[in-house]
Amino acid sequence: QLREDNADLRLTEIGHQLGLVKDSVYNRFLLKRKMVLQELDRLAETKVKPEAGTLYRLKQIRLPEIKEPTTLSDLIKRPEIRYSQIRQFMPPDQPLSELVEEQVEIQIKYEGYIKRQDLQIEKFKKLENMPIPKDLDFKAINGLKTEAQLKFCKIQPISIGHASRIPGVTPADISILMVVLKSRTRSNR
Repeated sequence: QLREDNADLRLTEIGHQLGLVKDSVYNRFLLKRKMVLQELDRLAETKVKPEAGTLYRLKQIRLPEIKEPTTLSDLIKRPEIRYSQIRQFMPPDQPLSELVEEQVEIQIKYEGYIKRQDLQIEKFKKLENMPIPKDLDFKAINGLKTEAQLKFCKIQPISIGHASRIPGVTPADISILMVVLKSRTRSNR
């Protein structure tokens, strides 16, 4: 989740612990983080129901009609809806800075992508250490590019992670190698 918009959320705590961030800056950071978290909670917990008054207010500020009870977070996840519209529809208890509003919107809109990315990272970490047997004949693997076969034979990678970092080896080569290793593991059972 390395984005420039959340650098302060990722690094200020560490900078303060190392003595690189002044207390005044750190206190502003703590307040911002608290406000972001509070607003995220409010939006996740607040449901709007498709009642006449609600539907009328949604229409007034050009928000799409809802058919079932929906959280404000779920509304913001829709590509055509911005946080500013939700603020207009159902404002927070206290006004938020532009930076807080922006961070809230980004975190909600990208939540699904971030979760998928985290799952991919976890999956890769598990595969990263998948060992490659020393007796594996790379030239006998169907579908593996000749360049990958030659590099694997020369370098003799010890794991999937090692193999994936060899220049010229493609994700397709790694996928084929993983399929071979998994089928080999199954047949050895």
